[in-house]
Amino acid sequence: MNSLFRKFLFYNLIGLGLIAVIVFSTLQFSQKNLVDERIQEIRNHVLLVENYLSLNNYTLDLIVSLQDIRVTKEINSILENKNVSIVILDKNKNILFDSKGYDLNEDAFQSKGLVALDGADLDLAETNGKKEVLGRTFINKDNFNLRFKEAINGEDQNFIIKSYDAFQKRQIEIISMKLFSNYNQDIYIIAYEDNRDIQKVIDDNRTSILIGAIPIMIILLLFSIFLSSVVISPIKQLADSAKNIQTKTKSTTKIINLNKRKDEIGDLSKILAEKVESLKDKIEENEEYSADLMHEIRNPLTSIKMATEVMSSGGTKGQVKFINAIQNDVARIETIITDYSIMMKDEALMSDLQNNEIDIQKLLENITLEYNRVNIKGVKLRLITSENIKNNTIVNGHAEFIKRALHNIYDNAISFSPNSSIIETSISLASSYLTITIADNGPGIKELNTENIFNRFYTFREPSDDATSIHSGLGLHIARQIIEAHQGNIRAENQIMNGKLVGAKFIVNLPISINN
Repeated sequence: MNSLFRKFLFYNLIGLGLIAVIVFSTLQFSQKNLVDERIQEIRNHVLLVENYLSLNNYTLDLIVSLQDIRVTKEINSILENKNVSIVILDKNKNILFDSKGYDLNEDAFQSKGLVALDGADLDLAETNGKKEVLGRTFINKDNFNLRFKEAINGEDQNFIIKSYDAFQKRQIEIISMKLFSNYNQDIYIIAYEDNRDIQKVIDDNRTSILIGAIPIMIILLLFSIFLSSVVISPIKQLADSAKNIQTKTKSTTKIINLNKRKDEIGDLSKILAEKVESLKDKIEENEEYSADLMHEIRNPLTSIKMATEVMSSGGTKGQVKFINAIQNDVARIETIITDYSIMMKDEALMSDLQNNEIDIQKLLENITLEYNRVNIKGVKLRLITSENIKNNTIVNGHAEFIKRALHNIYDNAISFSPNSSIIETSISLASSYLTITIADNGPGIKELNTENIFNRFYTFREPSDDATSIHSGLGLHIARQIIEAHQGNIRAENQIMNGKLVGAKFIVNLPISINN
């Protein structure tokens, strides 16, 4: 999958996640509203019971009156919601009244003889030494105890208690509690409801959303794949095709033909194809023009060279001096034409560069032997290899091109080196790169920005007057082109020893073969 497809799918999933967060938040808000409505309804039942007790004007026999079955029936009759239960407690949390008619005899609540199911006592148990009855388990819970203490101070309490144990899963106990005082008798009216429906509705909605999200995600994935095949893949093919043409200007590679598409991508393919063909034609035309121009320049140069050779044999010292200057300029122009022709050919050939394994150490040994045999200016080449490189001197590339790049560096070093001096070449490893350092004993690089010496026709360095020092100013530029085409790099530095400039050195880095 290409990057555009991943991005599109990623953004779709983010959108789906945001929708899920919004829906979840809405469900939470909905749950709160449902609970708030139920709490208000439960509180209304407390007020109904309070109003009933006030109207009946119970005196000192209030506690006894609450035991009367007729009071139970009357209180039940005024309750609007029969699912709501009323419990009345004294300040010690003793149950004085229960609208559900549970036996208020404490002995009836003993847990003797109960059989536990799966380790649970089914809500009828002794907790902290106090009796719990089915439907009134909240009385001994910590949250209720805290609220009860606040109710003793006369503050009305409206709250919920959620149950998380396996038996009471999804249970929400909605409770409203109010202090009622009558003739110095304080009782606490509690209305409560065991409500599983609210949590069940929320859970069901969450499950529905989850089930609905799965097909949506599948649809998004399928749509992303469809979009990738229809839009993103053709764009990637166009990009890859353009990249191939960029690196293979002389090949027959063409822009992928998408002209059959009657949309913007088809139009883009057509425009790119036309532009590429136009550029190819102009490149070929310029190459032919350059070749013709160099040929036409060579002819008069040859005539000038022959004429100056004849004139130099019988001229005066002054004439010979000027003739030698002409000959040197002619030689320089010939060198420029030759190097420029090589550069043009190299640019074309490097576009179709075939990678082969090259042993740089062996290549340098052959180059060193070749130069020492010719013995230009008596300059000797010395090769130094580090012990730690062992056999890690293999790089991928084209041997002839790398050899030409190294030749250009050596020619440059020799042209600026004193007679009978030594040029040292060392090979070392640096991370995943093979480093070649070529150091001469010449005047060094006077240019502050050493990168400038790799520019075309750079001539700032002053060579010796020897004829072998004639150069085009293209050699180092060609060397850099070749090295960079092999995914490497080259730089130049001055050699400083004891605070004194002793020459220049060129550092070439080439990536080591991954198969090495």
